[in-house]
Amino acid sequence: MSQPTFTLACSDDTAVQFLTYSQTCNLPYRQALGKILSRQTSQQQLATITAILMTVPQLDDALAEITTIAYGHVMENELWQSAFQSPAAFNTHIHFEERVEPLLRRHESNTRKKNNLRRDIEARWEARLDSIIPSSILPPNLGQHLLYDLKRLAGICPDPQIARDHIKLAIEQRLEEDDGTRGTKRKCLTRADLKAAAISYQQRLMSPSAHARGIQLRHETGPSLHVRQQQNSPPPMMSPPSSVATPMQMSVDTASSSPSEPDTPPEIHPTRKLRSKTARPVQGCRCSEEKKRLILALPQNRSRLTPEQGVEILRRVEQSESSWNGICHDHLRLIASTTLGLKTSYSGSSHDSLIERARFCLQHADNIAEVRRRRYEWFAAPIQNNAVRASLGMAKYDWEPLKLPSIVPQEIFERFASRNDWKSYMTDGTVNIDGIFDYILDDAELESYVQQEFAMYQWHYHEKGNSGKNLGWQRNMWFSLIQQITRQDLPYYALMVAARPDNNHQLISFPYYTKNTSREGESTGFRHIDLNIRKFVETGAGAKIVQGALSILEENRDNCTILVKGFHRVAKQWYRDVSARGHRFNDDTTNITDAVYNAADKAKYGKLVPVPCNKGGIRITRPEIIHGATPKAVGRRQAVFNWWVGIRPNHQDLDNAGPKNETWSDLSQHHRDHTAPKGTTSGRSSNAYSTGKDFPATVHLPWISNIGDALQGKQRWDSPAVVL
Repeated sequence: MSQPTFTLACSDDTAVQFLTYSQTCNLPYRQALGKILSRQTSQQQLATITAILMTVPQLDDALAEITTIAYGHVMENELWQSAFQSPAAFNTHIHFEERVEPLLRRHESNTRKKNNLRRDIEARWEARLDSIIPSSILPPNLGQHLLYDLKRLAGICPDPQIARDHIKLAIEQRLEEDDGTRGTKRKCLTRADLKAAAISYQQRLMSPSAHARGIQLRHETGPSLHVRQQQNSPPPMMSPPSSVATPMQMSVDTASSSPSEPDTPPEIHPTRKLRSKTARPVQGCRCSEEKKRLILALPQNRSRLTPEQGVEILRRVEQSESSWNGICHDHLRLIASTTLGLKTSYSGSSHDSLIERARFCLQHADNIAEVRRRRYEWFAAPIQNNAVRASLGMAKYDWEPLKLPSIVPQEIFERFASRNDWKSYMTDGTVNIDGIFDYILDDAELESYVQQEFAMYQWHYHEKGNSGKNLGWQRNMWFSLIQQITRQDLPYYALMVAARPDNNHQLISFPYYTKNTSREGESTGFRHIDLNIRKFVETGAGAKIVQGALSILEENRDNCTILVKGFHRVAKQWYRDVSARGHRFNDDTTNITDAVYNAADKAKYGKLVPVPCNKGGIRITRPEIIHGATPKAVGRRQAVFNWWVGIRPNHQDLDNAGPKNETWSDLSQHHRDHTAPKGTTSGRSSNAYSTGKDFPATVHLPWISNIGDALQGKQRWDSPAVVL
């Protein structure tokens, strides 16, 4: 079967013709192009390839628009439901991210550029485009390149009626010259027509009759053409419009000739329309002489006047003979920006809208500050009198903060513990509450899992691997499952919030190790206060960090925590007494020796007494209370210690904020990566007892609740999911 004979026409759709030919002949693109070029001269080949290269971008624009229309139709009519369970499934099927989305973005960008070009054309011709060019010749899909050529034509031909006549003439000439083989029988406007119209208009200006009316020509062409009378210059040699799309000719050069020719036309220099970089009127400006004198009164460096000075200039314009008429658009922009700081580039900006805004400001000249507040979008950002609006940025409405929960400590204790427990805590500063974790430890299977975890960590623990005393601590056990459970247990958390002096509910768990005495008679005794007593008295540092502990096994009076009940009520007085005896406290925690807390202190303030906790129960103790442990282990003792620290309003600093203490982000990372913190809640470094690698066998407990996530730094407390 013979392949069709094809001649590639150099027009606005050359690339489309080439694709059609390649598909019709079922040829690869390279072979199809070679077949077309084989019958052409070198000059014709160059013209053909140039036309393809210049029309390919238009083809891309068309594909982007078609893709946008088609995809929008599917989504608007929910056509995806006929074959897919969700839009996401449909998007996956059509490879949305790789193939479709780039085209949608390109179309959005092209549409924005085309709208800007169209506004520029209509501003130059001061009329709507569809009223200048008849719909019968205006293409149904105006491409970006066609609009760009129209804008350039409007730049050299300011009269839209004359431009339309030259466009019609170019189309007629193209249709008459077509012999049926070039494929240019398109009645719609093409880029070649615009180029021909521009050359035709320039040739008209070069005609001898234009020389006789040089002054009139200057007025007709406006700011985009500079006409200079020059004797003895012959008309330029103009080439007929080519069928190959070439960049629009923006200037016409003239050649020098013999001085014996007296009737040569003026030399014409079409120039790019320049915006006023200073207040000085540019050559060719259409401002009246009266307005030019006003413009010269503006700052030459385009700096902004004071509101009073700006209003005075606007008032002089309003009261002038022609009022706002007789001002070119460039200098209207200059007046608007330098007098009151009005924006000159905005969606829908035009000559009339700028005048309307300037007049509105003049009508309310006595209260410009209020105008800048209510109409803030009219003005440049530095002078918008609306700090609240500016702070919102892209948000349309201000955010209404979600209401914080109301904390009633006694009611929380009565709900999850008892009224007597509340009274005990208020009196003694410490309380043991039974049954909080019975749901785990009273279940034989779950309890066995807990014991297996303790045994696993004990097996992998090297007691002599750190320089500190062991004292029954399991210092490699930071993120076991039982610890992760207790750190997000809601009744436990609620009780700790109620026990805090400030009742701050936005807390985060500070990772800590466990107690696991492994042998009978093991040394476990110590006495201290988990804060620096001097800083506590002087600044209140550490007062909010309440201590909590869960007892995994049943405790007895010989194997438990010991403390001074009610010491929170006398801690400051005791500090004054012990300071008077010459003791100084500079460490992050306060070590309690017999000399620091002597027999007189014990008689006056109370002795350390054992407070054994039942299995599954918790102990809550204020931080300023002296506490410790019984001297020797009597049987096994297992406990999980919870430290919940408060988060400050910036959601970074914590109760113990300081240069060597960690932030919310640090603790969040520790919970995420299961790494030990660098110190304790008091600020004491953990280097002495957390050396070596983090235990690698920890696993993350699945999600329990949004509040549980917040308590471990997995969500922020201001997240709606947490607050609600």
